[in-house]
Amino acid sequence: MIKLNAASTTTNTSVFNSQTTTTVTDTLVIAYVELNLPAGSVVAMIQRGTVVNGLFTPNTSQLRIDVQSDGTFSSQDGSWSGTLPNWSASLAALSASLDGLLLSAGLVSGTEV
Repeated sequence: MIKLNAASTTTNTSVFNSQTTTTVTDTLVIAYVELNLPAGSVVAMIQRGTVVNGLFTPNTSQLRIDVQSDGTFSSQDGSWSGTLPNWSASLAALSASLDGLLLSAGLVSGTEV
């Protein structure tokens, strides 16, 4: 979970049937990640919301992020885009972590190469 700083927090106010509702979005949760390690690409689904009584509560639509093999990324709505620094090293670290997870679980035996 990522607690957003003030510059990244959003507040929306709406009125329906004379009732005012204020929604604060100050927390992000990476809900789903799909890794294509051989291709070097990633799809991630980010939930946006807030924490109420210790529980994360989404309060806006989920955001899909596509990361390409060169580290460039964009969200489906175009609000997030850019290039991840050191993407090759980050991808290698993810791959090594997952290899280590398989090996540590004892489901297979072998040597990480």
